[in-house]
Amino acid sequence: MQRCLAGCRALIFPGLEDFGLAPVEAMACGKPVIAYAGGGALETVENGVSGMFFYEQTPESVANAVAQFRPDDFDPSKIRSHAELFDVSVFKEQIFKFVTEQYKVYKTSPPLTPEERFGILARVDDQGLHSHRERVSKAMDER
Repeated sequence: MQRCLAGCRALIFPGLEDFGLAPVEAMACGKPVIAYAGGGALETVENGVSGMFFYEQTPESVANAVAQFRPDDFDPSKIRSHAELFDVSVFKEQIFKFVTEQYKVYKTSPPLTPEERFGILARVDDQGLHSHRERVSKAMDER
């Protein structure tokens, strides 16, 4: 994939996907992305910085976007910097921060009332729920 990206001027990404790894890989190689403005591309591609969008999934819309594309409008180092926002280390840091914050909320929250229980929690009796909370608390405290 890197060899293919090294020789291209841009990646055309016409699909609608939840995330779309190919655009992030292209950006990591310093290549701009010409993407359909939908799905995960809206989160990963920064219009005018790491790529550009087209707004209809038609051959004409893709052709118009390619015709408007100017490679010199994009800075490979800025594109790579943008791609680093999606690096695994950043994800790990953000997920750890989120879990830690949610755990603090959990630890300081009162126990659930019977009216608040639903779904799977409704199938756990008071002793099971509290013993589960104690196991989770103990595991988190040991970190």
